[in-house]
Amino acid sequence: MTDVIGLVDSLVKDYLSFRGFNATLASFEAETRHERDCKFSVSRVVGELFSAIENHDIDRLHSLWSYFNVKVFSCLSDEQSAMASKLENDVYRLYVITCVQQKQRSKCVEFFEHMCEHLRNNPEWSDWFALPYVIDPRNSQPFKVYFTRYWQHCLVVSLNNFLAIAFDRLEVPLLVRCVNEVLKGSGELSDAELNRRSQPVSISEDLMDDFAIIAQGPAKRNTSKSSLRNLLKNFTSKKEKD
Repeated sequence: MTDVIGLVDSLVKDYLSFRGFNATLASFEAETRHERDCKFSVSRVVGELFSAIENHDIDRLHSLWSYFNVKVFSCLSDEQSAMASKLENDVYRLYVITCVQQKQRSKCVEFFEHMCEHLRNNPEWSDWFALPYVIDPRNSQPFKVYFTRYWQHCLVVSLNNFLAIAFDRLEVPLLVRCVNEVLKGSGELSDAELNRRSQPVSISEDLMDDFAIIAQGPAKRNTSKSSLRNLLKNFTSKKEKD
């Protein structure tokens, strides 16, 4: 879908230019430069989320997830919506864990100040408001499992799989469907290419997608400042080889 949307954007620009709608064209180009949906590319969306986490940009992270909540996740089944909420909690947990790992406790405090209204009535966060003031959260319950590379890897896998499924169920506009059909009919793009959605990645037996069970596992310390970037890079490289 990413390739088709890119082509549709080009067609719209060409049409606006042809009709002389210069102000509309300028506005369209300005908005596409700041697109939040990343043309519904799973790898790009995950990359944007992790970039916001690494840069301690809670406004960007919250804005991205809120956008997909409205644009994509609201159309899912009840079970899938529950998974979206679960992943949202875990993405925010990764944010505060990253702040602590990188010795940015002030950013951790800022997170809870910024997200207080959003999280205060969520029982899953009742213990987390104390995190900035815990002396050694890496070895304290209920936080220590979230510092492990094991849990973080599971989150990356689950996030990629879930977004691939969610985007696959997204009802695209008529114009996108028409362009898609024309391309398929002309043979310019193969079915495999047009249906490329960043396919769900299988999880090995020792990696489980149930974070409640993961929480029972042993914790391992990870203090690398570039761990998130390396984790995402390694995951992407493995996926491309597969």
